[in-house]
Amino acid sequence: MEGIIFGRITNYFILLHDGYGELEYKKVLNAPKLFNELILNNFKVNNYYSKSDIQKILQDVKVPDYDKFRCFRVKSVIAFFPTKWLSQYFPYIETAYFNYLGVEKYAESLRMRLSLESRKFLLESIFLKKIAHLSETLEAFRKYTFSNHYSLWVYNSSTKTFSLVCSSGKYQIDHITLDKNTSLNDVLKDVYMAEKRRPDKRFEKNSPFSKAKSLTRIKLDFSANDNSVGILSFYSNETEHFIADKLLATIKSFLETKYREYIQIHSEKFENVVNSFLEVDITDGLNPLLYDLVNKICDNLSFEACSIFLKDETGRNLELQAIRDLYHDGAPSEQVVYSLNQSGLTVDVFNSTTTNFGWSYKLDRDDRNSHKLDEACKLGNKNWIGFRVEDGKDTYGVIRVKNKFTNVDNIREARHLRPIDFYYLATINDFLAGYLKILNIITNLNDGLVNLNKNIDDRNVFDLVFLHELRNPIQSFFSAPERILREISRPPITEVKLDLVRKKLTDIRTLAGRFKFLTDTYYFDQIVTSRSYKYISVLHDIVFPVLNVSRDFIKLKYLLDIQINDTRLSNIKVYGEQNLLMIVVNALIDNAAKYGEKDGRPITIDGQYTKGNSYFELSVSNYGMWIEKEDSNTIFDQGKRGEIAQRVTDGTGIGLFLTKRIMEEHKGSIRLKSRRNPVTFSIEVPVNEEIMNSHG
Repeated sequence: MEGIIFGRITNYFILLHDGYGELEYKKVLNAPKLFNELILNNFKVNNYYSKSDIQKILQDVKVPDYDKFRCFRVKSVIAFFPTKWLSQYFPYIETAYFNYLGVEKYAESLRMRLSLESRKFLLESIFLKKIAHLSETLEAFRKYTFSNHYSLWVYNSSTKTFSLVCSSGKYQIDHITLDKNTSLNDVLKDVYMAEKRRPDKRFEKNSPFSKAKSLTRIKLDFSANDNSVGILSFYSNETEHFIADKLLATIKSFLETKYREYIQIHSEKFENVVNSFLEVDITDGLNPLLYDLVNKICDNLSFEACSIFLKDETGRNLELQAIRDLYHDGAPSEQVVYSLNQSGLTVDVFNSTTTNFGWSYKLDRDDRNSHKLDEACKLGNKNWIGFRVEDGKDTYGVIRVKNKFTNVDNIREARHLRPIDFYYLATINDFLAGYLKILNIITNLNDGLVNLNKNIDDRNVFDLVFLHELRNPIQSFFSAPERILREISRPPITEVKLDLVRKKLTDIRTLAGRFKFLTDTYYFDQIVTSRSYKYISVLHDIVFPVLNVSRDFIKLKYLLDIQINDTRLSNIKVYGEQNLLMIVVNALIDNAAKYGEKDGRPITIDGQYTKGNSYFELSVSNYGMWIEKEDSNTIFDQGKRGEIAQRVTDGTGIGLFLTKRIMEEHKGSIRLKSRRNPVTFSIEVPVNEEIMNSHG
């Protein structure tokens, strides 16, 4: 068939067939020829037009070499067919209406085929083939909507900056601050959903879209974890060529879902970084943890470089502790020191009183960059984030990352700083600050133990017990909020999900109580420097404070309950140091849970007077793993554990050693009363000050 055929899309018509024949749909998608309906309205249905008449109005269309054409129009199709060709193949067209319909049906079939082929192309592009980059998805939507260009910006609420994620053309800028007052600012209003208008030439004049005459823009909710907003724009070089609302809603829904999936994938990588805190033995020192941390941040969060600076002993300088770049994988090769009296990106982050982080989108041209340490990177100096490491009370240093990147076709390219990068780094910062606080406690402990009396003179005992106690709640504490985030980021929010969230929030509260108990009770520096022996209640000052945080934690972790004999413990007072005795009782209950029957009989706490009422015996019993007879004489030695216990679960072998030291200082004792069914440990505590003093 010879002729020119156009099919309608919105208020435009697209060329489907020209003088060379039917156009391939791929050619139509890649280089569509659009014509405004107002232009085609110059042609009247059933009128005859010469070749020159058509070429004068439709300048870019290849017209077949005939003298006269007849215009046909029905529904969504406009067509021009040569009269000579019509008379040859449709000789009765003037009177045979079915032939007239045949021409129209052929033209309509071309339009329908384009519609089906374009949908097939879109489905294959975004669903059936694996798309490595967001830009490929957006390019597919651009072609499907017959737009000339697209751009996607993301607003980072942390830095109050719009960052260019990807576009079909190259901008001269890739970030815009909120104070520039561009049309992007309008998208941040709560009432904003979408708009269709002419582009703002003030903003677009430096963009690849300066020829655009139509803009269709939608707001995307990218707030899965980081309160970010997406701004997706489609540009057309045709006047009033806008995307239909129904299709816009589909694009919005698809991209928001994809973003949540993207966040989920990167959250799993983020867990790998945080888990590094749990895998490194902190008793080996700080450096292995920091070296491992900078590598995991770069590998899992896609930064070219990461370095950590900590405050030195004088408190007047920041000193490089760990670095990852082209030439380092943890350990620094030279000393780098920033004076806190000077100015610069890193020092300003440390000294800031208004925010705990800093950033630079143009590190190579940032006047704040002192260049004292320019980590070696393939991409040079692109972008930078620095976070102050602090715990709310103490400030320890700065952790900084450089050059966010992505790999496109095995070529490394710099990319913008995403809002979620700030979220991840802030969380890592919190964990690092927590570990540094623990190290400070241990450092203070090391200093204080110099003056510790002979009964508690081994600092490693306390270090390892404290860290071992922290390990389990830290592991659980991180998984609960991640599970909550995962559930609430995937709509719909059902009652089942809400029940799960409530349970996880209860778990967090339980773990938080456990943390507070450990940090309050095991603050050993305070215990060492200021002993406070006094008369205390066995039930209210020792047992209950431990049970208040241990009972729920043990139910959560071991599915065991704890029962106490209130009548035999009520109104009993002993003489001792409350925190130390709480450490002993906590260690015995923790062991009873760890080695007890899972979901079995409860742990029991009982007591009685002994040795002529001079001592009170407090006992803890459990059913489960027994203790071999040959182990009963060694389990109180440092580093010793029972043979069965070693085969079943991990441990340090120092908990019972520490309890023995504490009880010896109290002029009391600890012993294994029963090896099986139940396993029972008991401590004897003097009931008055005179008994302690009588033992010298």
